Amino acid sequence: MRDISSEVRDYRASELHDEKFTPKVFVFEDDHQASVQVADDTAAYLRENPGGLINAAGGTFVEAQNILATKYGDLIRQRALACLDELYPLDYSDPDDLSISFREMILKNLVRPAGLPDDRLIAPDGSNPSLIAARARFQNQMLAELWAVTHIGVGPDENPESGAPSSHHFGMINRMLDPKYRFWTASIDEGTKSANSKDGSYPGRAITVGPGLTAETGVQMMMALGDRKKIGMDLMLLGQTDLSVPINHAHFWPAVRVYLDKISASIVMDRLGISF
Repeated sequence: MRDISSEVRDYRASELHDEKFTPKVFVFEDDHQASVQVADDTAAYLRENPGGLINAAGGTFVEAQNILATKYGDLIRQRALACLDELYPLDYSDPDDLSISFREMILKNLVRPAGLPDDRLIAPDGSNPSLIAARARFQNQMLAELWAVTHIGVGPDENPESGAPSSHHFGMINRMLDPKYRFWTASIDEGTKSANSKDGSYPGRAITVGPGLTAETGVQMMMALGDRKKIGMDLMLLGQTDLSVPINHAHFWPAVRVYLDKISASIVMDRLGISF
C-alpha cells in the first residue's frame, strides 16, 4: 500500500488553491488488497463509533462485503445496514430484474452470508407501484438511524471500444445537485445503461441516498478499481470543484477515504510525479 494523501493535499493547495478537500488516498497493488483494507477499516471504524453501514452495490465492493460478512459477522449483525440505492421500477419475481437489483446484491454478498434475515436491510423497494411512496418509506427508515460509514462506488470512464460515454456518478447521482440534498430520484444516464445492459433494456430511474446524507455519516469510503476509473479519479482528486462532474460532490464531504488499485490511480500518480 502507498498513502498518497499528502501529495494530493499539497497539489490541491499549490495548484488549485484549495485547502478544504483533503481526502485520505490509498493505492494498492491490486483489487484484493484494496478490498481487504476497506473491510478492515470499516470494521475498525464501526468498533470505535456508533451507527450503521450504508452499502454500495455493484462489483467493486463484493469482496469487501464478503469479508465483512465472514470475518466481522458478529459486528455486522449488531449494526443497521442499508443499501445506498435501488433501481426503479423492478419486478423482484422476474429473475432478470432480480439479477440487476442493487438490493439483491447487498442481500447476497453481505446480509445473508452474515446470517441475517432479508428484512434487516434498509433499501428502496423497486417493486412498489408508487415511486413517491417507495422513496418516502426509504427516507423515513434511513432518517430513523444513525450512520457511521458509507461505501461509495463511482461510475466508469468512456469506453472507447463500445463507444459508451463516461458516467462519473457516485452511487446513482449523475448530475449536479445541491450538496445538501439527502435523497434523490435519479434518471439513469446512457453511460450507466451501456455499462450494465447488452441490449439497452435497463430501468430508467433509481432511488438513492444523496450527497447531504452521505456528508452526515462519520466517514465516506470510496473505492475505484481498474482501467475505466482512471479519468474519474483524476477529475475528483486533482480537479477543480466542478459539480458537473458528479463525483466531485465528495469535495463537500468531511471525512473522505479513497481506496484505489494502482491501475485506477495511474493518471493521478503520473501527474503527481510519483510511482507505486
